[in-house]
Amino acid sequence: MFNIGLTILYEDLCPEWLKLCRDNGISDLCIHKIAVPGTDSIGELLVQLSAPGGFRLIDELNDAGVETPFQLHALEWLLPRQLFDNHPEWFRMDENGKRTPDLNLCASSRPALDMISQQTYHLAGALKQRSNRYHLWLDDAFGGSCHCPDCKKLNSSDQYLKILSAILHGLRARNSKAELSFLSYGTVLDVPTKKPEKGIFLEFAPMDRDHDLPLNSPDPRGRKYIELLGKLEKVFDFAESEVLEYWLDDALYSGYKRPPVKVPFNEEVCRADCVLYKEAGFKTIRSFASFIGADYFELHGKPPIAEYVSAVAGR
Repeated sequence: MFNIGLTILYEDLCPEWLKLCRDNGISDLCIHKIAVPGTDSIGELLVQLSAPGGFRLIDELNDAGVETPFQLHALEWLLPRQLFDNHPEWFRMDENGKRTPDLNLCASSRPALDMISQQTYHLAGALKQRSNRYHLWLDDAFGGSCHCPDCKKLNSSDQYLKILSAILHGLRARNSKAELSFLSYGTVLDVPTKKPEKGIFLEFAPMDRDHDLPLNSPDPRGRKYIELLGKLEKVFDFAESEVLEYWLDDALYSGYKRPPVKVPFNEEVCRADCVLYKEAGFKTIRSFASFIGADYFELHGKPPIAEYVSAVAGR
């Protein structure tokens, strides 16, 4: 089965999305929250969800057969930064040998990993996600690995696997069928030296590419990701993996400022990329569609979702 999905912001949920998903055969509509390190984006989301009607549109989508997994940069919530004063050893060491709470954690700290497992259990309960596939990511940044004596023996991906194992442990205490994404993005742009444990799947997100050119163009940024895909294929089963692209990411094209511009969907690039991904064996392809909410529909009318689905499907 081939799945075509989208990722939108919680703030952009509106009734129009239910109709768009029904009309265009969208199998999942992931829910995202833009997270700037140092802000409590997950806490804000949990407040929004707990308000009256906070899950109403999500429940309507689920009841209509559209899955709504959350895709969240959750690490800052899973290991609260205020713990640094009492437990600096839980947090990463930067390149200068200094412990810092700026990003992520020390993947060699057992107490930190245990805290993440406990927090994940609580977060999964609050999110009430019906899908078994979870996307709880590292902080949204580059260069967030730990450089302590133990962690620097591991590359970024091997550190990430230790963190994902702790998150998955917390998820499975809540949902025994839980699976968890390995987000190839940001801090993690290398390859694990061993296969991940069962239940961890690849999510490939080539953000810092040239979005005006196909990924397999001569552009060096695209070539970097083509080479990375070739290495990841030796570790992950692409048939169980997912692509997370940016063809409809209007937050990106709007400079992360509202009001949103009309999304400049490049159908030719999308089609070329999807041929590459499908030939590689991916069965799930998804694009961010941030900033396409009520204000977008009012300003620009219907977004090019039908064109996107046709391009991904190769029709």
